Amino acid sequence: MSMQECIQMMDTLVTKEERKLGVNSPEFMKRHQEIMNECDKQLLHDLMEKQREEM
Repeated sequence: MSMQECIQMMDTLVTKEERKLGVNSPEFMKRHQEIMNECDKQLLHDLMEKQREEM
């Protein structure tokens, strides 16, 4: 398989997976935002814990 064929195959696979997952749909974006908000909360919590430990 040539590099170009590999790139084309990967592009096709990614496109199919994005379609299957509904990437950029309102539902996908809502869930993405929920996950990112939870990540932000955890990061803030971890930073606060680290700061307390350093005091």
